[in-house]
Amino acid sequence: MMRILLASLLWGLVGCGHAQGPTPPSEETFELRAVVKERLAALEAQVPAPAPLPELGADDLEELEGLVTMGADPKFAEVAAESVREELGEGAIGPLVAILLDGTRTPRVRGSAAALLAALDDDRASRQLLEAAEKAGEPWLRRLAVYHLGFTSADWIVPRLLLRLKYEKDPETFIWLAATLGRFHNYSGLDALFDLSARGATEELRASAEGELERLAQEAGLSPEELNRRWKSAEALTLPQPSPSPALRLELWRRVASMGDETIQLRGVDDARFMLSRLGPWAAAPLSDALADEDLHLRLHVAQILARMGPRARSAGPALLHALAEPLLAPNAADALGRVGFAPARRALELRTSAEQPHELRVACVRALGRLGLPASLPVVRAAFAESEAYDLRMAAATALVLLDRGDEVAPWLRDELVEGQDAPSAELALETWLARGADRGRTGFSEALESWRAVQAAPPGVTPTLEQLAARRAQRAKELDLSRLLGDA
Repeated sequence: MMRILLASLLWGLVGCGHAQGPTPPSEETFELRAVVKERLAALEAQVPAPAPLPELGADDLEELEGLVTMGADPKFAEVAAESVREELGEGAIGPLVAILLDGTRTPRVRGSAAALLAALDDDRASRQLLEAAEKAGEPWLRRLAVYHLGFTSADWIVPRLLLRLKYEKDPETFIWLAATLGRFHNYSGLDALFDLSARGATEELRASAEGELERLAQEAGLSPEELNRRWKSAEALTLPQPSPSPALRLELWRRVASMGDETIQLRGVDDARFMLSRLGPWAAAPLSDALADEDLHLRLHVAQILARMGPRARSAGPALLHALAEPLLAPNAADALGRVGFAPARRALELRTSAEQPHELRVACVRALGRLGLPASLPVVRAAFAESEAYDLRMAAATALVLLDRGDEVAPWLRDELVEGQDAPSAELALETWLARGADRGRTGFSEALESWRAVQAAPPGVTPTLEQLAARRAQRAKELDLSRLLGDA
């Protein structure tokens, strides 16, 4: 009996210690395989290569010329489109493209050719319109091509239209980019519409952007502000969802493959990340699968893309959590877990902040815990702010404490770091976040302090400040920040 009691006591002590103290991360295995190659092969088998275009005879070409002229008149545009579809079909694509690109033709005739190409709803025609949207020298032609693409079923154009948000220079074209993307249930063009509706160069441009904002929002049954908020949150799944075609999925996997180490080009990788991170929630699942690809560069880039997607990619949380078991990927996976807001990862992230873990991973996990914003993580984050810890870990912990609404504890340290610290820009951002949160909560003096803080600028609007000017701004902000007054309202 005594032996049984002693064994029970020891078991209880061990059990208590296990519950109260940290436990090491599980030795979970992470299997790598040729994910991208497999997906590409499967989808390429589903998406046939474009067939050669037939040629029209002389009589048909003459008829097409007449239909293009007819289509230039809005009253007969639909009749012309129906005739091209039923009588000439795919053979009209080549001649229509020639008219579209012929600079000697009038804009009305070239616009009619664009409309007829879209009416055919053939991927070969859509590809030519997309080329015009990307490369045409005349802004009006780019606008027209983007506009008409919105009336096709070619959802595979979405990634390349998203890239136009990065490279397009014509303000009015942004309106049509947002409109066409919206027709494919992608709302990444909303930011451009909000910006143009507020700061467009002309009243007409501002009104056009505002009108498109209202149209997109009305279709979704929301206000423009609510549509934008949902698109950038985990509630993106409550918005109308596309049913991605095999061609669109193939386009996604081709972009993912372009980030591998065998084909690595910095601009190409940056473009791929830009496009993929602006896709809708549906893209989180295939991107999650790519986290297990055998190419390290590719895995890292995919984790960064999911992080950029933010809460819209929350469904990738389980895959990112599993990716913590891959040592080379773990820091990027931890960062993404925080940015997508996957709360079930809290315990796994906390365990990886212990001193036995790699330093880079500890820093990433502390930052992620701050972004998750769960009060249960406070003891772990406070421990990471200990004076004995490395500077970058302390800065990560200080920022996390701000995000956990415990900024009062670190505000004095952050103000000191604002002037003399190794990472003054991070201290500046953390302090501004602390002031903004206090202002939102109505804390005494915070609104005034935030206003004064933002009034101190390094350079006039539109002018890129120098490093010296940025340092001077931080010094002035530190000087004007009266913590004794603000912390009195703790």
